[in-house]
Amino acid sequence: MRVTGIIREFTPEQVITTKDGRELKKRTIVIDAGYQSESGTNITQVFVAQTFKEYTDEQLMAWKQRKAAFYVFFDVRQYEGRYFQEVSLSNINEL
Repeated sequence: MRVTGIIREFTPEQVITTKDGRELKKRTIVIDAGYQSESGTNITQVFVAQTFKEYTDEQLMAWKQRKAAFYVFFDVRQYEGRYFQEVSLSNINEL
């Protein structure tokens, strides 16, 4: 799904090791994708996504200043009878 917005916040890069021994870089990014409806109502739409892309702090800071297109994927997993939402960020493109 493609959404447009700005980056509100992001975490420092973390290096994680997968079960098969690979190292991945991971970040958590808060995306503000709010918009104004046709009737003029401001719609708040903020979400948190995980990304494994190697974006620099400078790139992410720049996207805090201007609008970008975010490509996100939503998934659900079940653990001990409870459901959890997972949001992944696959790409960011400048508008």
